[in-house]
Amino acid sequence: MFDICGLPNRDRGASATASAVAGAIVAVFSVGVRMYSQLSRLDYIIGLDDYALIFSMLMSVPMSVVVVFTVQNGLGKDIWTLTPEQINEFFKVSAMAGNEVRKKRRVQAYQTRQAVLHRRALLCIHCHVCEDKFPVLLLAPICR
Repeated sequence: MFDICGLPNRDRGASATASAVAGAIVAVFSVGVRMYSQLSRLDYIIGLDDYALIFSMLMSVPMSVVVVFTVQNGLGKDIWTLTPEQINEFFKVSAMAGNEVRKKRRVQAYQTRQAVLHRRALLCIHCHVCEDKFPVLLLAPICR
């Protein structure tokens, strides 16, 4: 979208999607190979460890799907580069998945969302210690 403080827009969504999909594939493949090898024995009885493994896989695969959907709505991007609609959709999908964002992140995201919705601004601050620039959210309107 736009550039703040001369910093490039970060987008790590592709790596999040790749790791989620790869994790789901490895989980399904590993459980499938284990079940095939165990069930091919004539005397094998499915035990609690097998049920726990299958349950864990069934819980992890949908989370990979959630990651793919949330990447489309801004996961991996700087929040100030998102539209209000993307922020709302991101939190809807996260809430449906049962993810709890840490309190600090929730507060920061809420403040950023409010700033975007109320046309408040991001200010570029220059750090005298590290000689770097970074965006800071202003919680008061600059002008109307």
